[in-house]
Amino acid sequence: MILGITALAAILVQATAPAAVSGLPRAESVETSLPVMARHAGVWCGVFRRFDVEGGLVETFPTEVSIRFPRDGASDYEQINRYSPDGRPPTVLATQGVFDGDRIRFDTPRIRGWAVDDRSDEKGRTVLLFFEFLDGSGSYFYESIQLSDDGDRRHRVAQYFAPDGTLLRRTLIDEVKQPATSPDGSEDDSRCQPAP
Repeated sequence: MILGITALAAILVQATAPAAVSGLPRAESVETSLPVMARHAGVWCGVFRRFDVEGGLVETFPTEVSIRFPRDGASDYEQINRYSPDGRPPTVLATQGVFDGDRIRFDTPRIRGWAVDDRSDEKGRTVLLFFEFLDGSGSYFYESIQLSDDGDRRHRVAQYFAPDGTLLRRTLIDEVKQPATSPDGSEDDSRCQPAP
């Protein structure tokens, strides 16, 4: 069973919230400093495709990603990923981050890293991420996310590396943004339909 956002509140990692930047409330600071990242708020439904180092498809499965920028609380960024790999129980991962005036920083028991708008992208479509896993493996990944001009589609490429820089795998994710509310007008934590 996939858990709702409220059920996950107890497992979210609490982070110390930074002071507002330039006197703006934190969420407004994120919107001003990271406008591309701020456009990712919402629920995204899509497909993960994982590949080995030779480019062979390893697995494909549906995913849902919920992103929000709280205006109060201990975090400035909250993301909940729901994965439904074939033949395995659904997985739910919750991550929080704090805005430091330049980027969103993550420091949880599972990962440490950052996300930032790619300011070299003159079209304002790209967010870059870096995460290192804190499981003792020393592995890490970089991700590039391109957002469509209308803000309704995004395409992600993640590359995973061993501590020595050896490529471990690649993941491609294609997602579509969902309406702000469910069809009946009520708020719904989970809006993606299982893949047929």
